[in-house]
Amino acid sequence: MRQSTKRLLSSALALIFIVAAFIIFFSLIKPVYEDAQRMRGEEMSRKLFIDNQKKVVEKIKKLINDYKGEENIQEVASLVLPSNPDVAGALAQINSLAKVNNLNPQGFSIAVPSLQNITPNLPSKGEQAGIAAMISKPVGLLNIQTRFSGSYGDFKTFLKQLETNIRILDMKSLQMGQAGKPSQDLYSYDITVVTYYQSH
Repeated sequence: MRQSTKRLLSSALALIFIVAAFIIFFSLIKPVYEDAQRMRGEEMSRKLFIDNQKKVVEKIKKLINDYKGEENIQEVASLVLPSNPDVAGALAQINSLAKVNNLNPQGFSIAVPSLQNITPNLPSKGEQAGIAAMISKPVGLLNIQTRFSGSYGDFKTFLKQLETNIRILDMKSLQMGQAGKPSQDLYSYDITVVTYYQSH
């Protein structure tokens, strides 16, 4: 066999091997590789789902443990949103917060507007729609207007404590003015606070 024929045969064989390699790759290896990638993706998504579920279970366990010490959760809920206006309780809380923060109360006035149903203000679609459906009773509002005098720093602390008070107390309006000499850190504060109660 001549040298040129050998070269031609070896080139043809090399070409056949290359074509066979491509055929094997595309018909056998590539589908297996894609299946492996898909399975790896599914495994990762399952692992992520399990991790998320574990976190949710841990949060629920923590909540259960937090409330184990509470003998009567209804009692705690009644402190947050009482079942009647409880004007005396609301005044006592605001007055106590003022005194703790060295503010001098100079009078209170109270207004009880008509009952309002807060359901129309909640979204009608999405997650919070379920919340809106659960609120069927109107919520009563209690407006408490009061005047204090004291330093600006003490008033800032009073506002922070008002935000974290157990009964919901929302600041509705604030007017501030100088109560002493311009060089003194003494101001007067006219505030209106709104608190809420359940109606029956």
